[in-house]
Amino acid sequence: MSLCSIHESTFDAAWRVKSQRLSPEEHDACHGFVKNIPQKSEYLEALSAIFHRQLAEKIGSAIQDAPAGFIERRVVALMKSFLKEKLGVQKPIEPNYQLADRALWDPHSHSPSLFAPLFPEVCHHMPNFEAAYAALKPKAQDLLDRRISHLQTIMQARECPQFTELGSGYDKWHLEHAGKKFLPLFAYKRSSESQLRDDVRGYDFCGPENERDYESVQHLFQNSLPDQIVRVHMGETTLPESGRKNVSRMLQEAKDFYRSKKPLRIGHATHISLDDMLTVSKMGAYIEACLSSNKKTAIIAKRSEYPLAIMLLLDVKVVIGTDGGHLYNTTLAKEYGYAARCLQKFHSRLGKLDEPVELLNGDQLKLRHINTLIKPDAPSEDPETVLSYRSLARFIDQAHFVRISCDRLVQNARDLLQACYDL
Repeated sequence: MSLCSIHESTFDAAWRVKSQRLSPEEHDACHGFVKNIPQKSEYLEALSAIFHRQLAEKIGSAIQDAPAGFIERRVVALMKSFLKEKLGVQKPIEPNYQLADRALWDPHSHSPSLFAPLFPEVCHHMPNFEAAYAALKPKAQDLLDRRISHLQTIMQARECPQFTELGSGYDKWHLEHAGKKFLPLFAYKRSSESQLRDDVRGYDFCGPENERDYESVQHLFQNSLPDQIVRVHMGETTLPESGRKNVSRMLQEAKDFYRSKKPLRIGHATHISLDDMLTVSKMGAYIEACLSSNKKTAIIAKRSEYPLAIMLLLDVKVVIGTDGGHLYNTTLAKEYGYAARCLQKFHSRLGKLDEPVELLNGDQLKLRHINTLIKPDAPSEDPETVLSYRSLARFIDQAHFVRISCDRLVQNARDLLQACYDL
């Protein structure tokens, strides 16, 4: 096949390349590429071109701020993740066995994703999730309008098109047994919308972060009702520094203007700084982590790059969500399994590695960040001392590391459910 024509739309080219059936020779070349064996083939070149174009489309003008080699590394990560699924060679992940007898509540999902299995072509927009949702929503709405789907009850308020009900990713059990208390009406809000409603349970502020109008965020914080839930998507950027700045700005607005009695919910916060983690912990806000979504949308290259363990260590109320599992080929049980693997990787480094504990945005864990966790008999050092995995284990009592667990994630999800919905 020929390489993608620059005259084709990104999606048309992606559909053609990503959907192509591989010949035995191309299959072997792709398998070698996944196994880190240098390979060249026409298909791999075409796939690389597609991901470059989709990533550039997603990032927009901010791509000029990307560090040297950053985009190329992200493209390789996206290609490997895609090919592992295409070839069926993903590292197996067992659903977390600890969840077998527990209620699975997905605090972060979006109802249009429930229709993704009916329109799998929309997934070829990835990593541009905005384009994927833009393609999926009218298809889902058409099904609902024709009353084909039994899920029509979770997408209402058609008299106000910019608002839609959030199903919040509840599985079949919840849809059948939990009732409307688990399906509160939410309104999606973007920067261009100024009017707030008093007939919804809460707001989900979303949209491209580079287009955020922080006056709208301030307005939302100031004018939402005391019993309304507010979630703001923030820190979900491909470039870590952009995400770090965005979360910081949003938290400052929250400290100055947040009025709801419900805890603030922050969607993703992938590139949050360590200082802002301490702020979130003090505020009692919740962070909703979506590991597979962040990987498939090029926010991170590996799930372990999400600072899940450090959040738990610093007593941040972080919970696990899918971001719409059908769109990202995942389930909540799988996400807890991935989370368990990430936390195990962190534990395995403690007391052994001399490399600094560092976030993707360049932040390094310092002694002052763990001030409340330091052992009474720990040596006195400069608060700005950078901690390695080895020294971190020396300063903190083992009892504090117990909080870095899936048990804590499950408890956080239960606490969020109670705090938001009085359940």
